[in-house]
Amino acid sequence: MRCPECALALTYTRAGATLTCRLCGTAVPLMDTCGHCRGRRLSPFGWGLERVEHAVRRRFPKARVARWDPEASRGAKGEAQRAAAAAAEIVIGTRGALRLFGPASLGLAGFVSPDQLLRIPDFRAGERMFALLWAAAERVGAQGALVIQSQNPTHYALDAIARQELAAFYRHEIKFRAELGYPPFRRLAVVTVRGGDTPRLADEVAAALRASPRLVVYPPVAERGERARRIVVKGDPELAVVLAAAMEDFRGPRPRSRGIIDVEVDPVEWPS
Repeated sequence: MRCPECALALTYTRAGATLTCRLCGTAVPLMDTCGHCRGRRLSPFGWGLERVEHAVRRRFPKARVARWDPEASRGAKGEAQRAAAAAAEIVIGTRGALRLFGPASLGLAGFVSPDQLLRIPDFRAGERMFALLWAAAERVGAQGALVIQSQNPTHYALDAIARQELAAFYRHEIKFRAELGYPPFRRLAVVTVRGGDTPRLADEVAAALRASPRLVVYPPVAERGERARRIVVKGDPELAVVLAAAMEDFRGPRPRSRGIIDVEVDPVEWPS
């Protein structure tokens, strides 16, 4: 499910049973029927490392299997993991596991549901999935194979990987970004407000930003529970200068608006 305005994946909130856009704040109730087949058997799902490991060990009981845990990649545990991976026939892990292998060193690389990367509420989701799969393909030898299990086999990123055409991915991705005003056609900033009377301060900041005709300001969205509010702003190449001018009143002491305001221009990591 994607936001009709922003084309980003909607985030599922279990507590409220809602789907929310992390960019514009649009929220819709969780549907009880599928919009495509009208089926009613809907449930969350996913493949974690442990589930994949269990399935692989059951299918290949005699193979030497190692699991790469990104939470234990340093110190003695990290060294033990690297040694186990070097001796294994099958290594299971997240994207960080690719760092264990050099170019053309694998006989096969397989991805179980990389669609999870497409569901990240980030306009760069397709680019990041493509970069990961391309990096994996470079680590597979000439006689090897790259196997991808996907629910979106016609996605342009997967098609470009299958055809090994960087330009094919670029043509689709640049069109998508141009149509929705994402970088490099517009610049983005994330303004995060926390502490004090957060909702009121966030509304004040949003109102000040909207006063500038050169900015496109999305409504404040709650994050980290209710302890912070995030405001996404789009602008022209002078975004940083325009933001500084619009928020000039918030630089000095404001007794009624105690709190912390963080501004990140051209964010690399998108809030999730």
